[in-house]
Amino acid sequence: CGKNFYKNVTNLSDGTYTYKVYANDTSNNWNVSEMRVVVIDTTPPASISNLTSITGQTWINWTWTNPQDADFNYTMVYLNGIWRTNTSHPFYNATNLTPDTFYEIGTRTVDKAGNINQSWVNQTTKTRLYPAPKITSFAPQSPVYDTEGATRTFNITVDQLVNVSWWINGTEVFNQTAVTESTYTN
Repeated sequence: CGKNFYKNVTNLSDGTYTYKVYANDTSNNWNVSEMRVVVIDTTPPASISNLTSITGQTWINWTWTNPQDADFNYTMVYLNGIWRTNTSHPFYNATNLTPDTFYEIGTRTVDKAGNINQSWVNQTTKTRLYPAPKITSFAPQSPVYDTEGATRTFNITVDQLVNVSWWINGTEVFNQTAVTESTYTN
C-alpha cells in the first residue's frame, strides 16, 4: 500500500535547487528518485530601452531594445491603454490608424517564470496628416466666357479621395464626397 509524503520548504531565495527522494521499506529495501531541479525566480526582467518611433499617415512603427536578462520572454504591448499583443521581437507596428491623431504605446516586460515588470515604458506619437490634395487637371481654363443661359460643363481631377463642392457666384450648386474626379454641368 503506497503512502504519500511531502516536505514543504518555504522562504527560499531566488536560485536553482536540486533534490532527490530516498525511500526504504520495512525490509530495508532502498530506492532513490532521479535528481529533480526547482528554479525559484521572483525577480522580473528589466524594462525595454531606447523606445523610438517612425510614423506614417495611418501607421506607427515602434522599435526598442529588449532587456538582456537571460530569462526574458516577451514584451506586453498596449495601445492607448488596450492590450494588443505579446511579442519577443523588439518592435510593434500599429496599422489602420487615424491620420493626425495621438497614440500611446505602453510596454511591460515578462520573464519565463511569468514575473511582470511593474514599470511601464510609454511613448506618445502622432500619426501624420494627409497631404493637401493636388488638382491634376481641370476644364475649362479660366476665365470662362459664355453668353447668358449657355450650358457649360466643368471637370476636375485630384490625386486623392476628396469631397468636391461646386460654387457659382458664392452659392454651392453641387457636391460629391470621396471622389477623385467630379463633373458639373450648369
